[in-house]
Amino acid sequence: MINANEQRVLDVAEGTFEYNGELYTVRPAYLGTLRNEFDKESVDITAEKADEGIRMIYGNVERGVREGYLMKLSQEDAEKAKKEGKVRSLSEIGLGDENKDGQQEDNSQENGQDEQQRQEVVTGKDGETYPIQQTPLRINELETLRTSEIESVQKYTSNEQIAGQLNANERQMAVTILIACVVCILVLTIYLKVFKHRKKAFLVMLGASLMSLSILVAGSVYVYDSWAYSPETWQTAAVESGYFKECSKFVQEDIQKIFSGVEMASGVELLALEDSGIYRDAKSIFTARLNGRELPKLEKRQKEIEEALQLVLVREPPQNVDKLSEVIMERYRKVLDTPYASFLYQLRQKEQNISVMVVIGSLVLLVVSIILIWKGSKYVHRKFRGLSYGIGMAGTSFIVANLTNLLWGKKVQAEPQAYQALFQHYMDWRSENILYFGILLLCISVFTWGAAYVTKKNHIEKQGLK
Repeated sequence: MINANEQRVLDVAEGTFEYNGELYTVRPAYLGTLRNEFDKESVDITAEKADEGIRMIYGNVERGVREGYLMKLSQEDAEKAKKEGKVRSLSEIGLGDENKDGQQEDNSQENGQDEQQRQEVVTGKDGETYPIQQTPLRINELETLRTSEIESVQKYTSNEQIAGQLNANERQMAVTILIACVVCILVLTIYLKVFKHRKKAFLVMLGASLMSLSILVAGSVYVYDSWAYSPETWQTAAVESGYFKECSKFVQEDIQKIFSGVEMASGVELLALEDSGIYRDAKSIFTARLNGRELPKLEKRQKEIEEALQLVLVREPPQNVDKLSEVIMERYRKVLDTPYASFLYQLRQKEQNISVMVVIGSLVLLVVSIILIWKGSKYVHRKFRGLSYGIGMAGTSFIVANLTNLLWGKKVQAEPQAYQALFQHYMDWRSENILYFGILLLCISVFTWGAAYVTKKNHIEKQGLK
């Protein structure tokens, strides 16, 4: 049990310390060690010992910074700590600091050579210094840490719920496209029958209608299936939405949990896990899952972690270091594994044959529509106009569907926030590509209309007509 005096020391240790104008806080691993020590039944410190311990804490701030026991707060956290009044001195807690220097000097004399041993530090690959681990690791806790749930993964919304929301968006787009296409057909029919007085325009209208339908189906399959399953598409969405950045945060938190569990003094900074490196690993894992492969070994990353651990664990048996690095890498890969990636691969396998058949059917329908337009038009320029009608209606339908989705489309609801941002960015990307595809089709339609105008002009000149 922790008594009131021990709790007073813990409260001070968990506070914020100022050194050379910067604010620092004790690393979580050391706080956990101190709490476990006070929790022992054999430890029961008095008020005098608590005062002495608090003076030692304030008297060793410089040493704590130098040896890495204290970590610097970010500018945002430092400003927050100052506003909340968390930066305190000995005099503010009623002890006074007149004996601080003397206490530190006495401690140095009492500890002697043991003090020098505790000050052993090594320089990591990142150029920073880290203390050599003095106490044995609680290596027996590793198996429990290996099998414990990864908090960041457990927060993810289920794959079925995500798929349901994405499919609902697809159905809404499909209905809008179909309605827009029908309206375009009606408008074109009125234009040809009423304004242009084309009494025999049935084949042209039928061909243009079938052409627009075939283009809409093939284009939708291309955007919603071919591009949707592309690793490059999802990687782009993940980077631009900040998803990989959030994965980096999850990695840091999970590894620190392992360090604290085995009572390792150094923090996760020892491993020098930069965001750019974690992004690359996340992309590799993401791509592997989208292609139905197992998690990559990331051997280069594992070697880097082993070398970093060996620097500060020189007193540990090599097998312990290997086991620790193995557990870290196992959880590292699991944290970066996106649940929906494997699910997406399974969906692709189920829908692949259907998509191929739909595309083939659309191409056959496209050929039939061209034949109908060619058969239903006497002159070449009217044939080109028929093609222009079909392509233009498809482009207009895509654009209308995109604008409707922007106004009334539902946003994705998912956890965590980074996961929601990933899928929302992906849906926005699909919508944008539908818009761009529609604009492209309209441009082709205008070009085809221009070809009809040129052929009509040539036909008039050839016939000698005015």
